[in-house]
Amino acid sequence: MSTESLSTTALVRPAVANRTVAGDGQAFVRRFLAALAVLLAVVGAANYFVNPTGLHAPKLLPTVNWNARQTKADLLKAAAPKPQVLILGSSRAMKIRPALVRELTGLPAFNVAVDAGLMEDDYVMLRYACERAGAQPKLLIIGVDVEAFDNHRPSNIGLAVSDELAEFAPGGKRLSWWEKLKRLYTWEETKLTWRSLRHAIVGYPTTWNKFEADGYLRYLLYERDRANGTYPLQRRIDAIMPAYASRYQAYNELQPERVQDLTDIMQYAQQRHARVILFITTLHPRVLATVASHGYEQRYQDVKRLLEKMHAQYGATVYDFSQIESYGGQPDWFYDGAHIDERNADLMTRKMLEGADAVR
Repeated sequence: MSTESLSTTALVRPAVANRTVAGDGQAFVRRFLAALAVLLAVVGAANYFVNPTGLHAPKLLPTVNWNARQTKADLLKAAAPKPQVLILGSSRAMKIRPALVRELTGLPAFNVAVDAGLMEDDYVMLRYACERAGAQPKLLIIGVDVEAFDNHRPSNIGLAVSDELAEFAPGGKRLSWWEKLKRLYTWEETKLTWRSLRHAIVGYPTTWNKFEADGYLRYLLYERDRANGTYPLQRRIDAIMPAYASRYQAYNELQPERVQDLTDIMQYAQQRHARVILFITTLHPRVLATVASHGYEQRYQDVKRLLEKMHAQYGATVYDFSQIESYGGQPDWFYDGAHIDERNADLMTRKMLEGADAVR
């Protein structure tokens, strides 16, 4: 064989090899994209038809999320007599008893606090109570979490999935079709879909809580275990501490829109001649010790200054209940590291309403 033919062969073989590798790579990419498209189609279809949050049209299975916002809206509409005291805030204010508030003020009361509540929730629930449910409040009692102004937490989906509440929610409308489409592919939605399917197969869990007609929260299973002396409080505190510590790592300032929500609430109350009591909600001493090194103290001071400003500008009464010593609370009177039981809640309520500050 000539030198020329050897050189030509040597040049051709690598070219053939390169085309083969390139062809294999392209085939792999096509198969990968096809598999990814199938996977996304399956995930999207499952999340749409199972519809675990009630966001989409199909209602084939019960929702697995607890939409306290819609539940409380329904209870507000049915409330009789209409409340003249509204208790607002997050789940950390849900144990403020409307019955005790009525005893101390002589006014019918309703607890409108919602789970994972942020300042926009308070604003929306207040406007709904007054403008759609017939409430005529003379007094607002608002539990203010330090995290209620978190500049990295999105609004709760519970506001957007309700036609009644979405009118007052940020943007003033339900989620767009594009936003709904994006949620079909979130990990949160997919996780809830699997939970819903599991419940459908093995059975739905026993109800662990319920709201009374006045919006008061009852922890059915927790209260039973506590009455039996089997409630694992320290384990519950251990479980919640990492989540609370992580919240403050990204939370580096009060979100201006949420500060404005509080200002809007104060102005709304002023227009309706309603008094406002603001109280900073409690964390368990063990949780406070944990979050102190994760930015809590800076945000707590920010919130404290903001509430002092609300007092100066609008006459709001402000209580700092961030530590149990401020109202004579007990560290054993919690359900976990952030949620007080009715005994601590009653102490707070009496501190706020007994004596000269009572509204009658």
